[in-house]
Amino acid sequence: MRPLSSRTFLRYLSFLCVAALFFLNLSYLHNQSNSSSTQQYQTTGNAFNGATYDIALAFGDDLTQSATDPDNSGWLSHLSRFYDRRMDILNRGFTQFTSSDARKVAKLILPKSAPCARSSWLEWFGWSERHSSPLANEPKKWTDIRQRTMPGFSSPLRLLIVSFGANDAVPEGSPQHVPQLLFAENLRYIVSLLRSPESEHYSPHTRILFVTPPALGDRMHAEYMRKRGLPAIHKNQITRMYAEATCTVAQELDLPCVDLWTAMELMVKKATDKNPLVVAAREGMLGSDLVQASGKLRNIFATQLSAVNPFDGYEMYLSDGFNLNANGNKLLYKLIVSMTLAYEATEFAARNKRVQARAYRVLKFTVAGMVIANTVIYSLVLFPLFILRTANYGISILLRYDSAQSTLALLSSRDAVNHFLSTLPLLGLDILVHVKPSLFEDIFFGMLDEVDPEYWRVLQKWPRRKFHWAKIQYTVQRLFKRYTMTLVASYLSRLPYVGWLVMPIGALTMMARFVGYPVSVAIISMSVVAPGSKRSTFFMFKSLLAMSDFSRDLLKPFFSHVGAKPKQQVEFYRAYESLLIGFILAFYFFVQLSWVGPAFYILAQAAMALFIARHTARPPAYTHGAQWELVSKHKTK
Repeated sequence: MRPLSSRTFLRYLSFLCVAALFFLNLSYLHNQSNSSSTQQYQTTGNAFNGATYDIALAFGDDLTQSATDPDNSGWLSHLSRFYDRRMDILNRGFTQFTSSDARKVAKLILPKSAPCARSSWLEWFGWSERHSSPLANEPKKWTDIRQRTMPGFSSPLRLLIVSFGANDAVPEGSPQHVPQLLFAENLRYIVSLLRSPESEHYSPHTRILFVTPPALGDRMHAEYMRKRGLPAIHKNQITRMYAEATCTVAQELDLPCVDLWTAMELMVKKATDKNPLVVAAREGMLGSDLVQASGKLRNIFATQLSAVNPFDGYEMYLSDGFNLNANGNKLLYKLIVSMTLAYEATEFAARNKRVQARAYRVLKFTVAGMVIANTVIYSLVLFPLFILRTANYGISILLRYDSAQSTLALLSSRDAVNHFLSTLPLLGLDILVHVKPSLFEDIFFGMLDEVDPEYWRVLQKWPRRKFHWAKIQYTVQRLFKRYTMTLVASYLSRLPYVGWLVMPIGALTMMARFVGYPVSVAIISMSVVAPGSKRSTFFMFKSLLAMSDFSRDLLKPFFSHVGAKPKQQVEFYRAYESLLIGFILAFYFFVQLSWVGPAFYILAQAAMALFIARHTARPPAYTHGAQWELVSKHKTK
């Protein structure tokens, strides 16, 4: 090969230098472009690394996406106000999403597990937690801000609200249809992402709350879709099955569930133009002859009432038969607050060693007392009744006489004794509440001191006010009123033709205080025309009254300390009635359990302290002659 000349070598070298400079220029321009875009990102889209609170994340469909709309009084807007300075509320709602769609994006929505690098804000400036008092004369208010307002960089997911099913609940064959079994499996999968230790999103301390889809107004939704030239494929009865599936999964996984569908149905079902006879027949509570006989009555009512209320009452809570309106959002907000507050209060009280010891002591005495009572009553009453029944049966065979009446009387006596045994712990508890209220006051105020020490400190300085004469006067008036009403009802019920209406009207008047007149009329009417439903109707009525009395008993320690007059107690209860009923519902049925009910009552009494601290205004500092209104004026309006 011929060697390169010096000129040729210089040409090649020049070409390589030009190429190198060209590529260097390209690299420089590329780096400048990236630098400017990075700088722009850092100035306009920088990730937030400041102080945040714990996170409450709402993951759902249309019900969740519209939950922050202020014009519609969105339930997440109310929830954000309720958890102000305690939790940040994140909305991850997607319109038209089904549970299967949610399953695909769940891993993108939920945060991955990571150690929580919580630190005080003073560490950001070089201070260590070893400094017990960074500021020599730091006021308490500033300490609260340091500890609560700026908790640190990393905030854990404390609450996950899952709400799906409204879009899943369409007839089979529709594009959005998700079978119930798959729907339930999708909900389990979302929960498993936070509960399974193998999951990268594992978060055992996150509370999970299910929300069922709301009830659907069939006629209202059909009219809304007709105006837009679209078919109405959503049906309330299909939605009901998915709401029940949500509750079933929640019960299976031991998680709380807000049954929005049932709550809405309770308010609007069997109202206005729905004939109770037809509803009862559909539910199998009436014979076909009676249904046919009611046809004319049904036609008369349907003609008159459909013009007054064409949407069956669902317009009270729905805007288009499918989405919630302002009232529906407020209803859901109250249900969520009641459920989460009861759950939080129960968890807080159950961890308290003092409450644990008191509940264990009460449970121990209750079980011992029940064993003794059962032994005595079985020996002295039930066993002799069994001997009498056996002897009665043997003698009836020998002497050949009908023993049905005597056997029925003996069985009735046995049932009465068993009922007395089942209610004995609650009877003793009720007596103890009135005879020795200081026992429950210690539990209530001890928990209040732990929940909100400042509230308890201010409350302690208010002198205990006692209004014995007002209480006596109120009790006498109440007893006289009840006696008079009972006497009048007894006489009126004997009147011909109209006497049978007295008891239903009385029950209607009392029930309307809780659920309103439209629903009360429908329920009482159904109990009159459908005898098979009377037991469930009056059980509901009895439960409402019992929950009302139960909440008043739990509030007695608070009322007794502040010396609330009976009139003030009534005003307080009416102002917080909806929240109290939802809060009490979490404890009521457990307290009814015969052997362990008193222990749950202790837990409920301690939990009531959290309700008072969260929902009532902290009393002002006491000065001589100061007045403290338990219920603010805007609450009573």
